Amino acid sequence: MSNKEPLEIYNEYYDQKYYLYSKVVNFKYNVKPKIYYFSKLKTKDALTEVPDGYEIVVGPNSKMFFLRKKRPKDYKPHVKVIKTK
Repeated sequence: MSNKEPLEIYNEYYDQKYYLYSKVVNFKYNVKPKIYYFSKLKTKDALTEVPDGYEIVVGPNSKMFFLRKKRPKDYKPHVKVIKTK
């Protein structure tokens, strides 16, 4: 494991810090996708960077973060894309 600090995202609307996590979940028929989620808790399992091919955005209604696959440069987003270091 690296000694890098976990990725910390600040939500101005809720005045809270959030950390990005991932885990593998078990579904029927032996399907095991990897999911990503944000939590207020800071633990050693938090990710240190955004996974390749993904970006963090803020939903227009809930003002909460979510992770999505990157869109083409000419795509006009209806959500705010968060820039990370």
